[in-house]
Amino acid sequence: MANIRPRKDKSGNIISYEIRVFKGRDNNGKQLKPYTMSWKVPDNMTTRQIEKELKRVEVQFEERCKQGLTGDGRQRFDYYADYVLNLKEKSGEHRHNTVVRNRELLRRCNEHLGHIPVCVNY
Repeated sequence: MANIRPRKDKSGNIISYEIRVFKGRDNNGKQLKPYTMSWKVPDNMTTRQIEKELKRVEVQFEERCKQGLTGDGRQRFDYYADYVLNLKEKSGEHRHNTVVRNRELLRRCNEHLGHIPVCVNY
């Protein structure tokens, strides 16, 4: 379940919402840092439209977190790309030869991009 918190400016107007999804606990029982995202409120929406759209964004973000498609800024590109290829191979979304060729191409990409942290902005 996601937790939603409004962010306000100095005059008390809501400018955005912070959506947080619980990530779990580590081996020692300490709570892990949750997945977070911000959703900026469009100017031309009514209160009811804002609530409806916020609920939709919340559900989508929570689904991406459950599927492992949300980066936390600490994971590097090479690890994330390997993770995605493993998911596609296990799900049968791509044939074996396609996955093999993608891994060959990924080796070349990782030489230049592998060290860059993955940061997902929505």
